Amino acid sequence: MKRLQLVEYDAGHQHIYVAGDQFVDVFEQQDADHYALLGRVPGAFRAKTALYVPELNRYFLAVPHHENKDAEVWVYNVVP
Repeated sequence: MKRLQLVEYDAGHQHIYVAGDQFVDVFEQQDADHYALLGRVPGAFRAKTALYVPELNRYFLAVPHHENKDAEVWVYNVVP
């Protein structure tokens, strides 16, 4: 079983996804030691647990319960 974590690497697209407060940052690998920020995708408050599933080309973000909103899982389609 794969452990859920803050940082996920997508070898197929050479991207790194970093879940943080309010955003998911997407980086592209330039070479073995260099990465460039491609963009910031809207996330959710305190949503820092995520899982990338390459077979589905999907990124799943666990959004915790906050105030009057229930916990949920957001699903992102990954594009090259």
